[in-house]
Amino acid sequence: MEPAAPGAMPVNDENEGEDDKETRDVLVLNIRSEKYPIQVTISAKRTAKSASVLTKYLKKHGEDVAAFDVIGDPNARGKRLVKLSFDGEELAGDAPVGNTDAEDGDMWDVVGL
Repeated sequence: MEPAAPGAMPVNDENEGEDDKETRDVLVLNIRSEKYPIQVTISAKRTAKSASVLTKYLKKHGEDVAAFDVIGDPNARGKRLVKLSFDGEELAGDAPVGNTDAEDGDMWDVVGL
């Protein structure tokens, strides 16, 4: 092993892969809906619930989140039901987005908007 050049920072392999782990924990979603066909990119932890991603999406478009049912509440009268869908599969409001086979940059749809 060659000695390090003066002033060079030593390489520490102990933390190698930690950045990769953090990157894998976050999913980049491209989301669109019938009303808003131009995709919006949202980053979310893989453990994030579908309802929280939908809330972010609705807020980005200036929608009144209180007018929507993002969790699938059967008692949500007068609210418009919206769901997040990936590859034709609709996710329940409490389902983590990481429960899909999605990869960064994949297209997601909002059903009901």
